[in-house]
Amino acid sequence: MGEFTDDRLVDYVLGLRSDPELENAVSGEEGLRQRCHDLRAHFGSLDREFGRVLANTARDPLSRGSWRILLAVDDSPGSRAATLAAATLATRCDGVVEVLHVLGLALGSRLRIHASEAAGVAVVQTALAELRGRGLTARGQLCRASPGHLALNIVREAEEIRADVIVLGSTHRSRLSTLVNHRVTAEVVRRSCCPVFVAR
Repeated sequence: MGEFTDDRLVDYVLGLRSDPELENAVSGEEGLRQRCHDLRAHFGSLDREFGRVLANTARDPLSRGSWRILLAVDDSPGSRAATLAAATLATRCDGVVEVLHVLGLALGSRLRIHASEAAGVAVVQTALAELRGRGLTARGQLCRASPGHLALNIVREAEEIRADVIVLGSTHRSRLSTLVNHRVTAEVVRRSCCPVFVAR
């Protein structure tokens, strides 16, 4: 079976771009056809989840050009799923994605703080590259907060940009410094005035 990246398969399944080579391969290879089937099932489930989230908003889910999506990212595996979920939602609603990384500042050397900032910038740039690579409008920023105020900063940013939905990632293997862990996610859900979508 030919090797095709997950991103390429996702673009094919979602119909984001024409891919004759992949289309021919899918028609002739059972394993590849099964991967596409699984992806379609996954995105069907994701679409139903979006429907439930969007039903809780005052906006028309299909209103064009009016949706603002706040995507909170970090360096955890869950953020990759969150970025993909935000891309799918933005494609569906013709939305703008605002990418946010909240840098949890703790006492430490200046060298450690600079290293954390550089890593945070890289996280935001990675998400922006993926979103813009799919033809979406996306902006990004890095903000700083004490470790106990990460969720509050996400909610405040959502209020400031008048976000229609917040997208977060969820992972069962978070490091202590990870932004989107279960406690932070729960606090964002509790405090937010707009719907929160937790990608898994």
